[in-house]
Amino acid sequence: MNSIVENQKVEIKDFLRDFYNFLSANNIDCHIGIIKYTENRDLFHLDHFFKDGMWAKGGTFFLEDLFPANRQCFLERREVIILSESSPAADGEGASTVNHMRSFYSFPIIIEGDFFAVFTVKVKNVYFFKGKILDQFRLVSKMIKLYYEKEMEKKSLLVTKEVLEDTAHTLDLVTKISEIIVSTNSIKEMSKDLYHEMKSIFGECTIGLAINSEVHHRLEDCFYYEYDNCLEFDNINYSELKNSRLVETVINDKEYINEGFSPYNVMGASPLASYFVPLKMDKKVIGVFTYQIYHRSKFLKKEIDLCRRLVSFLTIALNNTIQNKKIMETNRLLEIHSTIDDLTGVYTRRHFYNVFEEDLTSKRGMDLKSFLLLIDLDNFKGVNDNFGHNSGDIALKKIAGLLKKSFPTGVIGRYGGDEFLGGIIGGTHADVSQAVQRLIDRVDKLNIPYDNYGNTVGLSVGILEVTSDKPLREYFPQLDENLYRAKVTKEGYIFSESYA
Repeated sequence: MNSIVENQKVEIKDFLRDFYNFLSANNIDCHIGIIKYTENRDLFHLDHFFKDGMWAKGGTFFLEDLFPANRQCFLERREVIILSESSPAADGEGASTVNHMRSFYSFPIIIEGDFFAVFTVKVKNVYFFKGKILDQFRLVSKMIKLYYEKEMEKKSLLVTKEVLEDTAHTLDLVTKISEIIVSTNSIKEMSKDLYHEMKSIFGECTIGLAINSEVHHRLEDCFYYEYDNCLEFDNINYSELKNSRLVETVINDKEYINEGFSPYNVMGASPLASYFVPLKMDKKVIGVFTYQIYHRSKFLKKEIDLCRRLVSFLTIALNNTIQNKKIMETNRLLEIHSTIDDLTGVYTRRHFYNVFEEDLTSKRGMDLKSFLLLIDLDNFKGVNDNFGHNSGDIALKKIAGLLKKSFPTGVIGRYGGDEFLGGIIGGTHADVSQAVQRLIDRVDKLNIPYDNYGNTVGLSVGILEVTSDKPLREYFPQLDENLYRAKVTKEGYIFSESYA
């Protein structure tokens, strides 16, 4: 899923394809897509739908043609989960072939109170959407909703910006300062330039901004520019209402002009006049702006007029900063989920390939031996069948911990299910064999039962010395054969060199 986060740019079609490939790589047979709602004609359109490794043809249909889970999702405007069902409704919504999918997940994408689309996933596994898997799909659903919200906000902001710029051109001064505000993606750089411009016109001043966090009941990322310095200060909680005009401005959603002595706490120098205004986007206060002066006790009329004209530009700039933070956080979460296996904490298979191939390339020519390991838990299915999947998850976590301890300088990944990958550069045939044998012994000592008769889970390992420059994936048929021989012969591990 690396393409999802590349350059912090998200395209929904690429996202769906990469997410489908991610699920397929983990042996999850699924269909995944977006069904958009067209309000003016009360129709649904199969906007993006990925199945069987390719995009399904688009189609338009009525509410009664929707798959039951998606129809219920639309009518009740809520998430719908079906854990086990076989229905004559078909892939692509409205077709006539039998649908063999057994678990279904539908999530409503509602933007500004209007139903926009359904994110739908169909999986062959029965009782699939539960526990951590369901949490992960909910996270993906929220990211898809965030994507569409961002796209709609972009359009709204572009329209708003054009209107504001047309108005600003009536005053040369507003035009000049508005260009400063929109010339950078950094809210701090913008504030610094605005500070210098206002200072050159009206004398020493303060330009301050803070982001309103309703979730945490506080103002965040607060800073002032004054006397050519940037002063950053701690978050301000709503509970400090009586001592902070910034908080009061946000809570009351009201503009304030203080001229003369101020009873409120201030940061830095004490101003003689202060202007505070809430910054609002879609009727929500997203932050607060303050302009303060030191050499006059009253504002000039044109100062306040100018600040009021700049509010819309400042709101756009601040909102862009907030949205960029959300995108960066979303990308961070996406990167984590695309590189680290949630259950075991080791690399995903795809990321294992990337990391180990980079290591092999960087150390090529250093006369170091390289080894691949494919590790399988013997009789692990019995753990899940006899003691439940929670016991199986606990066992997998323990095995992953032993792998990281046994090969501290190696690369460890989860191949899928109860199989793990290891990549080692350096050492000898004997070193690796001894380390693998110690690992097998440690797993034996865990005494993980797989039945009610005292039998415990063991370990089988296929080991391959990498002796050619083939792509990493091309070694796996031979590596898998070594693992198979180890399981059949019950020798614990089988070691061989790769064929050139």
